[in-house]
Amino acid sequence: MPTTLAVDLTDLDTFVQAVPHEQFDLLRREAPIYFHPETEQAGFWCITRYDDLHQISQTHQVFSSEWGITLHEGTEESLAQQRMMMLQMDPPRHTRLRLIVRMHQGGTDGTEQLRGARGYVPAVDPPGGPYAPDLGCGG
Repeated sequence: MPTTLAVDLTDLDTFVQAVPHEQFDLLRREAPIYFHPETEQAGFWCITRYDDLHQISQTHQVFSSEWGITLHEGTEESLAQQRMMMLQMDPPRHTRLRLIVRMHQGGTDGTEQLRGARGYVPAVDPPGGPYAPDLGCGG
């Protein structure tokens, strides 16, 4: 497996015109779990295959969201503030808060929200497309 690839996901201009699918295709093909170096920060992991990402998302003891979920490396103080967001919590804290939110949404399992979101997703990845599995919420 190569140690570096002709990929630069740190250049935000790369995303201005469109999602750089060719770079993600290269990563999926050549290095589906890839450490992307950066010149001024620590770098970050690119996980480009669904099955790998799914496994990682189920293994919070090893792959924790609580250490940061953005490319920006902040201070310990800013990280502590970010950990108050559900997005940056691991189970069991995340699960408890998700259940509270679900109760206030009328006990929904999220299917209706996915159906609504699916209206936005096809522009990037149509149902059955190569970048994400069909969530069963299309059409």
